[in-house]
Amino acid sequence: MVTSYRKRSGTEIYRILSRYFLIMMIFFSGFSVAANEPKAVYYKAQGDKEYTQRHILASIQLYKKSLQVNPNYLPSLISLGKVLRETEAYPESLQYLKKAYSLNKKDIPMLYELASVLYEMKNYEASRRILNEGIQISPYNSQLNYLIAKIHILDKRLYLAESKLKKIIQSNPSHFESYITLGEIYTLQKRYDLAGSFFQKAKRIKPEEPGLFVLLAEVELKRHLVFSGNDFTEDSSSSVFSESIALLENAIGYDPYYLPANSLLGTIYAINRNCGEAVKYFENVLKINPNHRKSLYYMGYCDRKRSLEIYPRILNEDFNNEIIRFVYEWNRILDTQGKNHPDLIAKARYHYDYGKKLIFSNQLSHGIYEMRWSLFLFPDYIEPHYELFDYYRSKKDIYYMQKELFFLKEHSDDIKYTDLYEKYINYRRNLLFWKAGIKNPPELKTRNPLFIFYFLPEDPMGEYPDAGMAITETLNFAFHESSHIRILPYHENQRLYRALMEKSSLGMGGTFHPDSVSEIIQPAQVTTSHPNLNKDQFRYIVHGKYREINNGLEVNAHLLDIQTGIERGHYRFKATGKGYLRKIALFLHDKLEEDIPIEGRIIQINPAMGILVNLGTRDNLKKGDVIQVYRDRSVFSRLVITSISHDLLWAYPDNVNDIYRLRKYDAIYLKK
Repeated sequence: MVTSYRKRSGTEIYRILSRYFLIMMIFFSGFSVAANEPKAVYYKAQGDKEYTQRHILASIQLYKKSLQVNPNYLPSLISLGKVLRETEAYPESLQYLKKAYSLNKKDIPMLYELASVLYEMKNYEASRRILNEGIQISPYNSQLNYLIAKIHILDKRLYLAESKLKKIIQSNPSHFESYITLGEIYTLQKRYDLAGSFFQKAKRIKPEEPGLFVLLAEVELKRHLVFSGNDFTEDSSSSVFSESIALLENAIGYDPYYLPANSLLGTIYAINRNCGEAVKYFENVLKINPNHRKSLYYMGYCDRKRSLEIYPRILNEDFNNEIIRFVYEWNRILDTQGKNHPDLIAKARYHYDYGKKLIFSNQLSHGIYEMRWSLFLFPDYIEPHYELFDYYRSKKDIYYMQKELFFLKEHSDDIKYTDLYEKYINYRRNLLFWKAGIKNPPELKTRNPLFIFYFLPEDPMGEYPDAGMAITETLNFAFHESSHIRILPYHENQRLYRALMEKSSLGMGGTFHPDSVSEIIQPAQVTTSHPNLNKDQFRYIVHGKYREINNGLEVNAHLLDIQTGIERGHYRFKATGKGYLRKIALFLHDKLEEDIPIEGRIIQINPAMGILVNLGTRDNLKKGDVIQVYRDRSVFSRLVITSISHDLLWAYPDNVNDIYRLRKYDAIYLKK
């Protein structure tokens, strides 16, 4: 035997020793975990005690301490995920619950908490998948079925939700949340007496539960603001809000730092522009959860200067948050008033790089939008000017091409742009708009400006109160430079928005009441400076609502002809992921271009040359086409196109005597 050991090679001896040390390491590591297990259990028990006494921050610290001892201790992972969810720290909660899920995919409390946090993050499909996994394991679990019912309500499948909640109550008569949610369903159905009876039953189960008062306040708000579609720009002391405020104050009376109550009270005051009161409650929330996204956002919403400090912090953690990115960039532009700011320069580079990627992936209109937005942030950024010059040149849009060419001549080191500009100076003498003495063809867009109202939230208590502003301003931006439709300049739009802010002008039907039309037209006459704008010419408006979804928005928009009161278009669109605001803006831009009749006007009348009209090849016209002049809503004359460019054309009446009867600004409409 000794001889055989001596004959073994050094490699074999190394393998034997390696196995020995590996076994010993496994043994002692297992012993270490076993030794630490009581400590993890102890800290978890202490955390539970603090949680019961509503010492939320202390409980979070103890649960984390338990996980420091044993990172895979499932009860602590679940409890920490639950408490973080209740403090609305959803991303952090999701992190711990996902880890718990990886350790045990069949733990029902964990599946409920994971589905709940996904629900709160508006990721309803993922929440539904987790719930289905749980139901396969425990088909009659009250909490899982309750959350499924909540998703049915979102899907407007009220009968299924009601049926499921009643079954829960049959098997678990003290299930508090089911009574509240049934009351919510009956409120939605305007069965207020029945709703009230279920609320009373819930109150008997948990008479001093702060969550009860928050849930009742939410239902009361939905009854007035969401379900009935009422205007919510009322004073917070009005009857719409007074009952909800009283309920939330009761909740805070039981627990001064109860986060949902403080958050909802702050939201009520903020959307009613009572930011002094709102900030007090959001500060209470931030004492519990310093990274509470909604409270931080509303603090910036209430104070634009403060948003310039707060929103970059949020973007550092959530780089692809489209609403916060847009509002921050918008507020920074307003703050700098045309001066270049280092942060705007950095953001302009981001949008330029993103636009290049979109163009490379054959999304040309989206890439050009990003290029134009980068110049909106930093007008002297030379790289986007190169791209836009090539783009306008390919479209034969001479006016915008010459703007880019002039910029590049002045700022580029490449001498070829100087040569091109000199060639262009000679070339433009033969251009139609130059011969006609017109220096700025885009000013000749249709005189009827399209007015886009700020989109309203389906849920006024949502996370982003000015997402409607972001939708509208990105859509306004999409129309500049790239459409035959005219958008009012920003300062005129703002005056009109302010004039209409307090008016309940819009109904949700397909037509307008005459009084509502006059409310829209009157401020338009007063506030817009365009010399030819009058009641008959201010014709099309867009209004709509939006719904917040997981990492995106869903819009429901209406195009209305306010001369006839007829709805000309209705559009639904959902966009998620990176660039969802741009996706919505360009979708609506294209749909509105399709549905708004193309309108031209007579710009000049020259007996020798004919009639100059602000239409062109961009409107799918060509030489030899016949267009019709309207007066008093009927055909007055027919014109044959004799020469045409991108945005102007010369035409001559087929009845030569019409040249003396036609007037400047007579309308031409093209059928689509």
